[in-house]
Amino acid sequence: MSGVTSEESEAQRLEREAKQKEEAYEAARNQFPPPPPPMTQQNFLQYMQMMEERQRITMEQQNKFFQELLQQNKVDRPENQGVTLSDFHNTKPISFAYAPEPMDAEDWLMDTERKLNTVGCSDQEKVRYATHLLCGPAASWWDNIVAVYPAEKVFTWQEFKRKFRESNVPESIVELKRREFESLEQKDKAILTYVREFSGLSRYAAEEVNTEDKRKKRFMRGFNPQFKVQLRMLRATEFQELVDAAITLEDDFKQLQEDKRKKAIFEPKNFNSNKPNTGLSFKPRYKNNNSYNKKYMTSGSNALGTTPSSTMNLFIHTTSDEASEAAMYSDSVEDFATMHCLELAQLTAAPFNINTYQIVT
Repeated sequence: MSGVTSEESEAQRLEREAKQKEEAYEAARNQFPPPPPPMTQQNFLQYMQMMEERQRITMEQQNKFFQELLQQNKVDRPENQGVTLSDFHNTKPISFAYAPEPMDAEDWLMDTERKLNTVGCSDQEKVRYATHLLCGPAASWWDNIVAVYPAEKVFTWQEFKRKFRESNVPESIVELKRREFESLEQKDKAILTYVREFSGLSRYAAEEVNTEDKRKKRFMRGFNPQFKVQLRMLRATEFQELVDAAITLEDDFKQLQEDKRKKAIFEPKNFNSNKPNTGLSFKPRYKNNNSYNKKYMTSGSNALGTTPSSTMNLFIHTTSDEASEAAMYSDSVEDFATMHCLELAQLTAAPFNINTYQIVT
């Protein structure tokens, strides 16, 4: 009897599990809805209209949000408060005491004005914050300006700029700098030095360099002739291209001069000093001029009278071609002896006294 009950219980269990699996399968199918039917053209148009409406509503909500945020900022900062000094200092302005060059003062004024405009300062705030940056001599200058006017005087930003330029960028100094630029030449300056002076002074004559062509022509006008011809052949289209070419040309020229110097040192002219100097003699230049010889030629050491002498102006009579050629490169007995690496005594057959042959010119 118990065996039958056990078998029935097993059958019921299997049936129950099968039913649970079927229910789970149905539940899983219900989680994924069937695909929608194919969209017709009318349904597609309706869908697009619905998306456009949603986008319009979203944009309206965003605009409303930003308007409320802007209004909140206005409430937090009253209109009469304006730009604070802290806001201006966030731009990292530069203090001003004096300027070694007029254009340095102009640069400070332009930089300060740009930063004042960045934070949105009013006209009065510009004057207040700009004068706050003055220190030392500049602060004393502004105090003297204010003291001349009544206490209720309110300076505009244009008035401040005009007075600042009158004091720190005077027209007389600007005119002198302009003339200096007009006469600027390279001469013995290096190319980079000439470029720096040209760039600095050209600011005082902006009308002469306000185009690339004008700038190049004025730059070329001050060049040395040894560079000018070659740079004209380059036909540079831009000013910086001309500057780069000039620097390269100068470096090549220096290298060429250095090579020549080294060659002159290590390859001296060979005059064949081992060859006998038969018939070599030194004679005064003015041999037949007795009055000249009497006045300017004396014997003995340091017996030259009142006329100073730094060179011995002699010429050479010899049948030796090498000696004649050497004389062309030498103005003194010592020079000639040095070129032949000989002692003075070797050049003359008789005892030799330098002062005897010294001629003062």
